[in-house]
Amino acid sequence: MVLLIKHINKKDKTMKELNKEFAEEIKSLLSNYFEANERDSFFGKFEGNDSPKSSSNQLINNFYAQQLKIEYSFAKERMEIDRAITFAMKNIKSDMYLELLRKLGQICISHGN
Repeated sequence: MVLLIKHINKKDKTMKELNKEFAEEIKSLLSNYFEANERDSFFGKFEGNDSPKSSSNQLINNFYAQQLKIEYSFAKERMEIDRAITFAMKNIKSDMYLELLRKLGQICISHGN
């Protein structure tokens, strides 16, 4: 039921708003599993990774994306999810880790990621 409601509400939102909402839900979820200092350290690494790319690297990336027909629209979200999973795997007990994976999966499904 909750998934259906979220899907219906998505129609009126922009992609930027949806991405922000998705990121906030993941941050909220991770906040339930980590101490404040661990959480802040992890989020700091997240946000510090948006460095601008050089024009030559961007040109090469665009070329490969065209040749291989790669869609990068959710690449950042996927990388953040992967980092969150790896961080959790290394820092929390296995039963809590499995619970986090289940809830993370629910968030991803509800956002279509």
